[in-house]
Amino acid sequence: MALLLDAYNVIHADPGLRDALRRRGPQAARAELIGLLTRWRAARADLPEVVVVFDGAPPVSAGPRVAGLRVRFADRDADGDLARLLERSGDHALVSADGELCARAAQLGQRVVAPGAFLDEVALDLEAAGEVRLRDPGRLGPGEVAAWLEWFGGAPTSGPTPAPAGSAAPPPGDALSPEEVRRWLEAFGAEPGE
Repeated sequence: MALLLDAYNVIHADPGLRDALRRRGPQAARAELIGLLTRWRAARADLPEVVVVFDGAPPVSAGPRVAGLRVRFADRDADGDLARLLERSGDHALVSADGELCARAAQLGQRVVAPGAFLDEVALDLEAAGEVRLRDPGRLGPGEVAAWLEWFGGAPTSGPTPAPAGSAAPPPGDALSPEEVRRWLEAFGAEPGE
């Protein structure tokens, strides 16, 4: 059995991967997806072979080789390559949201998994292995904010999560006290003005 991934469908189903594609381009999004799949394979060595198929020509380096993870770049288009892989004998599962490709898989009696459901399973497996994956690296969740506030002190905010560094200055009511700034500097080994 092989798990066949329509790579860009998976990338577009995840906010963090989609953001990497939009902000840093296809190579960055490919690298993040391959990194995610590599960590997942390490956490779940019992999985069948995973074949991830990208549209387009391969980059100069496709990344490290990992047992049970095969990265392919389609000759013409990923859907055509995935359809040919589905038609080979064997039991396969397809991870895609492409209507034609999913219909072909169903005709062949192959299992179809939605990219979002696949990513949810990957996140659960990584969490069970003790690895936490942030879905949206630009924002902290309420639990993360509470943990940071507990560790470093500061008044909890009742509004949305604070914006990432480099954005607009926080409102005056959310500013750190001199004692809180000292604790941050002490924790990270920095001196004022560095």
